[in-house]
Amino acid sequence: MLEKSEQIRRFVSWFATRAAAIFLCAMVAASCASAPTPQEPVPGTTYFERAIDAAGKGRYLAAIDQYTRYIDLHKDAPQYAVPALNNRGTVYWTLKRYNEAIEDFSQAIEMDTASAPTFINRGNVYADMNEMDKAIQDYTQAIDLDANNGLAYSNRGLAWSALKRFDMAIPDLDKAIELGHEGIYKSLMKRGVIRFGTKDYEGAVEDFSRIIQLYPEFAEAFYFRGLTYQQMNEPAKAQEDFQKAAELQKAGQGQ
Repeated sequence: MLEKSEQIRRFVSWFATRAAAIFLCAMVAASCASAPTPQEPVPGTTYFERAIDAAGKGRYLAAIDQYTRYIDLHKDAPQYAVPALNNRGTVYWTLKRYNEAIEDFSQAIEMDTASAPTFINRGNVYADMNEMDKAIQDYTQAIDLDANNGLAYSNRGLAWSALKRFDMAIPDLDKAIELGHEGIYKSLMKRGVIRFGTKDYEGAVEDFSRIIQLYPEFAEAFYFRGLTYQQMNEPAKAQEDFQKAAELQKAGQGQ
């Protein structure tokens, strides 16, 4: 049986290999569209429904095939083609087929220039391609279209942080947290890590503590709060957080 101090030491060593990844938390995609439900039947709706089902089961190539059939039926009907293009583009993004994803989102934008989620989705692909300037342009366009879109601010904040423009990232993350969005813990985590890196330790503790309040089983928040307490010369609090993070990580591996 390992002593608690040794368990913590091993956990910190293990987690250190993941720390850099926290700086580049995954971008969050705008929600995929569901099948259209107008009063009149839409030709090919079955294709759309089959595509959603296939994607949900991880059968991505089958999903692409079904979306393609649906899109071919509605080339001249943006109200139907745009949701399918967005969804197919998201599948391509999942498969890391970035050029095809860009093509789908760009085509959707040509059909509907007022869709903030489409700009967010294309921005996410550009970010994965490490074309941060283009990603920021798309997130900015999404914000121009929907000033209350917390997700657009969050993802733009991450893009700025990837460029080490923390002066731009922090205000965007502040706004994202103020507005709220799905997966808000990611904005808090991003801001907390930036605050840690810029030696705003009190601010970092505030962010990691808020995550812990929302998600008390989130090991990363305990780990980074422990690191922050170390920098603040509070070893007892750091030890307590490292121990909790190690316990959560071990429990997660056992599931």
